[in-house]
Amino acid sequence: IFLLDEHNKTVLANKKICELFKIHTEEEEEIANDVVKNILNRAADTFEEPEEFAKQFKEIIENRTEELGYEIALTNGMVLEGNYIPVYEEGVFKGHLFSFNDITLKKKYRKSVENEKQKYGNIIANMELGLVEINTNNEIVLVNQTFCNMSGYPEEELIGIQGSSLIHRDNNE
Repeated sequence: IFLLDEHNKTVLANKKICELFKIHTEEEEEIANDVVKNILNRAADTFEEPEEFAKQFKEIIENRTEELGYEIALTNGMVLEGNYIPVYEEGVFKGHLFSFNDITLKKKYRKSVENEKQKYGNIIANMELGLVEINTNNEIVLVNQTFCNMSGYPEEELIGIQGSSLIHRDNNE
């Protein structure tokens, strides 16, 4: 985390911020007094898109509008979630509070789940068996082409309907 005062001077910067943005200095006071310069200048090569990060960072400071959950990609493969909260005291602006969390594992997990879903979706779509996927609310969420051919219903007509109603349709016809 780091905290800037109303004049954009650093009030607080923890060591973790220096580690995340690879800011190396022997003097902690230099870090504390100049964290913005360090992040925007010295650590520019840390970011996948340094110009975009600098632009976004400056806009956040200028706008003083809460920004939660924006993502920052680092060149080492890490992904950070940034959060910004403007600090007010009795309606008077007092500073900027930034926090950054490492969400790399969460992003990799989501990507892995999405890849698995796509992989198995492709397998199901190309099988010679008629398959229907029904969620816990009994709604049809996926049908393969073979099932559509067997049932005579187009996919668009089946997605979202109650699975049990499909059985009743076939019994009544």
